[in-house]
Amino acid sequence: MKIAFVTSSFYRGGITTYALEVIKALATDNEVYVIAGSVGDNTFETENVKVLNCESGDTSMANVRRLLQILNSVVRPDVIINSFSALMALAAPYVSNDVKIVTISHSKCFMEADIACANKRFVDYVIALSNFNAEYLRDKYDMPSEKLKVVYNFFGSTPDAGNILTAKLRRRPLRIVYAGGTAPAKNPGLVLRIINGLVDTDLEFEFIFLGGKQPPFHALQPFKSVEQLVKSDKRVTFTGKVNHETAKDIIASANIVLMPSRMEGCPMAMLEAMRTGCIVITSDDKTACREIVENEKIGVVVCGTNADDYARAIAQIVEHHDDYLEYYDRCHKAFLKNFSQDKWLRDMASIFSQSPMTHDLRRQSLTTFQYHMERCVLLAKLIVSRLQKIFMLQLPSAKALLLMYLKSHKNH
Repeated sequence: MKIAFVTSSFYRGGITTYALEVIKALATDNEVYVIAGSVGDNTFETENVKVLNCESGDTSMANVRRLLQILNSVVRPDVIINSFSALMALAAPYVSNDVKIVTISHSKCFMEADIACANKRFVDYVIALSNFNAEYLRDKYDMPSEKLKVVYNFFGSTPDAGNILTAKLRRRPLRIVYAGGTAPAKNPGLVLRIINGLVDTDLEFEFIFLGGKQPPFHALQPFKSVEQLVKSDKRVTFTGKVNHETAKDIIASANIVLMPSRMEGCPMAMLEAMRTGCIVITSDDKTACREIVENEKIGVVVCGTNADDYARAIAQIVEHHDDYLEYYDRCHKAFLKNFSQDKWLRDMASIFSQSPMTHDLRRQSLTTFQYHMERCVLLAKLIVSRLQKIFMLQLPSAKALLLMYLKSHKNH
């Protein structure tokens, strides 16, 4: 099967990690064409993968013609996967009718959902990464149930998973990893308050704050790094931005993974930790985390946003670790059952093979006026979603961090 994987340029973060896993998984038995503006320094060590350049953020008429030329004349795919490409969303009505188009809603809402659901009449299926995500897409975009499929993210297996799991069971002190940097959706303000609560105790632990340290709206903040908001303590490490391999090793080594996310699709970092067994601490917000983490089975679900409640949950695990040993094994088994590469490939193969096609008859030629109208509508939606993201996530996060800074500055 020929598969065109159309995505945004490869940077850091979950969408890029997802792309790397999908390409690796699909390339085993399919011919995969990666269409992106840039794949960074990532190499694909298989002859089944070909990389073609087309900047997915450029929605100009010239660029959509280039993408359609690649798809309809060069690649001629059986399936197109749209992974956060506004260009592909706009090109969907002009793709050959016999091509199946599947789009991925990487986040429960905002721009990722807008792009996934754009031109839904011409798309065969939209993949929601959780049931909460699917519920949102049905309500917000009136997405027909027959087009909407829930498929969780996944990771390929780790050959050394057993040894990693054995090593972390013996490690002291326990390692706590938060893998979100200062991304507002990951709730960094709450994480920093949790850290401050932990360093006030005499608990033995190692806390790794993995990811960028620069606060939202950093140019307007009186501090340059969130590390300044935490009491200095040798038990806490801020890594800053690191390469994918380093991040992977840190996440795999975690005893406890802290995921108090507010707006998520299905976080790759959490699944990356689960594949070697861990204890997940997450919130009761409507995200994939809450669906995946069975409370008091593979992790702990904390109600509300009180940092002390999270700190107490961590302290309970650190002080009574022997009572939580079964969590690791159950977590690893849950990963193998629900979030493995084999499970994802089976789910996607089922979607690829379904018939009849559910999309409307696609247009034979690119009409300038119609394209520009659809482009304006999508760009307007993306601007609104961007503003919503700023006011609902980024500004509150920036404000919370500023208040933490002012409080700590006053105390000093």
